[in-house]
Amino acid sequence: MSKTILRLVSGTVVLAVLATGAVGVAAADRTAREPAPAVERTQRPDASVAATIDQIIERIMEMRNRSNVVALLDRLVKNDRITQGEANQILKDWDEKHPPPSFADIEARIMAMKNHNNVVAVLDRLVANGIITQGEANQLLKAWEEANPPPSFEDIEARIMAMKNHNNVVAVLDRLVANGIITQGEANQLLKVWEEANPPPSFEDIEARILAMKNHDRVITVLDRLVANGIISQGEANQLLKAWEDQHPDWQTAPTPPLPTTSARTA
Repeated sequence: MSKTILRLVSGTVVLAVLATGAVGVAAADRTAREPAPAVERTQRPDASVAATIDQIIERIMEMRNRSNVVALLDRLVKNDRITQGEANQILKDWDEKHPPPSFADIEARIMAMKNHNNVVAVLDRLVANGIITQGEANQLLKAWEEANPPPSFEDIEARIMAMKNHNNVVAVLDRLVANGIITQGEANQLLKVWEEANPPPSFEDIEARILAMKNHDRVITVLDRLVANGIISQGEANQLLKAWEDQHPDWQTAPTPPLPTTSARTA
């Protein structure tokens, strides 16, 4: 009968098998085992994959916008490319290399501008970048508005009434409303006055003009413009084109007018 004994002695496992006077001993020292391989640490990208810190700093020093510099530094810190202390030092170096413009320089730039909306946008950006305070921005905007008063309603009306194209009138009025120079009600009033002073031609007048034309492509161009300007409908344009084609049955075979000679063009 066999008997197995498992015994732990001083860190050594001894296995003894006793059977009919025969003894077998196997020992395995745990301290002799091979150590498990260490987990390989993730390394930062080498220079072939990412720019070196020196290259990054050089790039930052060439940047012009402080907000963009701060955003880039924050991203580098978050990605463990640089420490927060290194980021603070880089920003300090950037600030020393790119001192903000003086208030007098900013004021001169603002006062030279012509568009109210652009002035507001520039001032907002200067405040956001920490170059001027909101109070200074308000002061500059007030100075600009005093030096650039909006035109009077009478001046605007005179300009609108001198215009010839309905679409252009609408575009100018929309821009004046967007810039806060007139209200939407005033724009509607000016458009109504313009339309009363510039009634569209009658359908008969348009028809006479179209039928007197000689070139098919030119007819289509004029009709498209009249539809786009809301003077006639697309159905009326189709009706006028059909009337023109009926009156000019040979329009498809008519020869293309020759280009003038060089001497004629330069005469």
